[in-house]
Amino acid sequence: MSTERTVYNSLPPFQEMMGLLGEMVADAAKSYQPDLTVDKYTYSCMEKEYSEEEMDAINTFIKENNFVVAPSRFSLFHTFAPVHHPHPSDWEQPRRATELSAGYDLRIPCDIVVPVEKPILVFTGVKWCPSMSFVDEMRTKGQVPWLGLHIRSGLSKKIFLVNNVGVIDADYENNPDTNGDIGLLLQAYSEPVELKRGERVAQAVIYGAYKVAMDVPRTGVPRKGGFGSTGKK
Repeated sequence: MSTERTVYNSLPPFQEMMGLLGEMVADAAKSYQPDLTVDKYTYSCMEKEYSEEEMDAINTFIKENNFVVAPSRFSLFHTFAPVHHPHPSDWEQPRRATELSAGYDLRIPCDIVVPVEKPILVFTGVKWCPSMSFVDEMRTKGQVPWLGLHIRSGLSKKIFLVNNVGVIDADYENNPDTNGDIGLLLQAYSEPVELKRGERVAQAVIYGAYKVAMDVPRTGVPRKGGFGSTGKK
């Protein structure tokens, strides 16, 4: 299987981003506590994805309107959160379909075509933020929380996750390379499959993993990258 693959970033297109920045300025004018902050990770993504001319326009805009580029805020709650700030206006909090549903639906941030010949990597723009109180509660039960990713049953005959079940560790949200952005490595079975922006593609299920008696985790291992984020050794 080819290691080369198309990667779909969850960063909004340039024109949409400029519109979002404009909306923030308009909202700030009506607020006693204006929020004119661009997330530091989002800004670094802009520098990679947008052209030099587009970045000149963004930098001019944020300078003229006194924006601050700062790290993302720490969440005190066990929740899902947008990776980028500002985030697309159609970003939706992952939800369960019914009261007894196990999985939280994950949507894709752009139109894509899932090919047959090789996988594509689609970042959802969603990060899982387990609170320390939740992690500590799981630890008292001898478990480590993790998030499992599964293809929605309605699409399972057309496309699949290349790694079968995605594993998101509880500390993945602190990954400096992705800011916790949940990625889906997708491939089609027999023919290309078109998926539209906002379509529910996968489900995220919260699990608990038991530890063995003499468990000693490695220390000093940096959390980097998206797939294989703790390295190969």
